[in-house]
Amino acid sequence: MWQKSFILKEVNILEDPIHYGLLNVISKYGYSINSVEVDNNGMRTDKLNTNNEVGFVYVTPSHQFPLGSVLSIQRRIELVKFAEEKNCYIVEDDYDSEFRYGGQPVSSLYELEPDRVIYIGSFSKILAPSLRLGYIILPDALIPKYLKLKMYTDVHTESMSQLVLAKFLDDGKLERHIWKMKKEYARKRQTQK
Repeated sequence: MWQKSFILKEVNILEDPIHYGLLNVISKYGYSINSVEVDNNGMRTDKLNTNNEVGFVYVTPSHQFPLGSVLSIQRRIELVKFAEEKNCYIVEDDYDSEFRYGGQPVSSLYELEPDRVIYIGSFSKILAPSLRLGYIILPDALIPKYLKLKMYTDVHTESMSQLVLAKFLDDGKLERHIWKMKKEYARKRQTQK
């Protein structure tokens, strides 16, 4: 999929540190990667500087992996401005935001700029690790290209799990499940203290 991707360009920017698997997939096809360090406030947006064309910036803003920091609202705004200036996309991997136990909830980057952010997530963390289903919310301009690409790269997605999950979502059971699990996990955290 990455070799035919519609968002990879000369330079692509990733958080540092990052999941090694993602780094491997992108570099495997010869795309250039710029790493930007992460601190206690997330990606160091003051280090986003390149004269090259940028395809995307990949971040885990709600819970940076592996350090756990949360991208501050100031840096979120700076990142969106950078994407607008470079005419690139932000890939927001929101793999773990449903279960937050401290501090105020932070808006997603997608909420700040839906035309510039590709929002991805997974149901593995919130429902079951064996449920290998994820989702992607794309800017409207990318949907036709993505559908064409998906048609050629993912023709064997298992349908029963998708149908059951769709029913679970439609019935509002996911929200109830998340609410119940937040309370349970918070209780367990208090017990451990």
